[in-house]
Amino acid sequence: MNSTFSKNLFNLRKSFNLKQDFLAQKIGISRSVLSYYESGKSEPTLSILIKLSDFFNISIDKLISDDLFDTKSSDFNIDLFSIDNLKIDLEYKKQCYIEEKEILNRICTIDIPRKIEEIDRLLSYLNKDKVINFKEVNKSNEEYTDELVPNIIDLNSSKKEQIYREIKDFGPIPAGKISLTYEDNMEFVSIPEDNLNSSKGYYVLHISGDSMNKLYKDGEIILVENTSCVAPGDIVIARVGSYATIKRLEIDDEYITLIPESTNPKHKIQTFRHKDICIQGKVIGRLSDYL
Repeated sequence: MNSTFSKNLFNLRKSFNLKQDFLAQKIGISRSVLSYYESGKSEPTLSILIKLSDFFNISIDKLISDDLFDTKSSDFNIDLFSIDNLKIDLEYKKQCYIEEKEILNRICTIDIPRKIEEIDRLLSYLNKDKVINFKEVNKSNEEYTDELVPNIIDLNSSKKEQIYREIKDFGPIPAGKISLTYEDNMEFVSIPEDNLNSSKGYYVLHISGDSMNKLYKDGEIILVENTSCVAPGDIVIARVGSYATIKRLEIDDEYITLIPESTNPKHKIQTFRHKDICIQGKVIGRLSDYL
């Protein structure tokens, strides 16, 4: 898509005196993604074009192909009611709704039930930790005190030793190929179980390079949650083909954008289609914070 769309989008927003945050919220994207559209660094998906067309009340073909703010042009005649354009727009909208329905079905049938199950397991785990029985609350203060003291003594005498969990250490990221599966020479690190969520899986990676040096230094060890359920702004482990990398995530209906957090200008923003990239984890912090 040429720069005409970027110029039209920028000038339309300015002519309506809109802030980037406001317009981004209205069409369901982040402010940074809208900024990429206006600067020509990224192209919008079909569903985003439909939302912009509806918001500004202008046909999609005019939005992306006509210089709407050309001062040399004597007219601003936008054919909003062309039958052919209307048919095309309606087909686009129908496809958009179908895609959104599929997303909602996945959320309702998979994501939400899974989260409920995780919460139920956590509640069950927490309920097993109850120690003191308060059924006898109507006893006198003296009787209640006599009953409570042995429970405290028993609790202190039955403290368990710290339990550790073995977490796989996959080595450097990015450094060519990494395999997030079991290997004979796999190394492990031990992390206190109390510092982890019992219902989630984790692994460890070593930062290699300076593409994320604003957050993590070269050689620093990070703890990663083994999940593909991530949100815009998360620091993620992404696999493209046989290579993996760590970057900040931005996402819309069709594209995933990987953003470096680096002081080195050679590291550039990269955009991929959903089918061309696999999210294999979310960085939750430095390993040292969990030991």
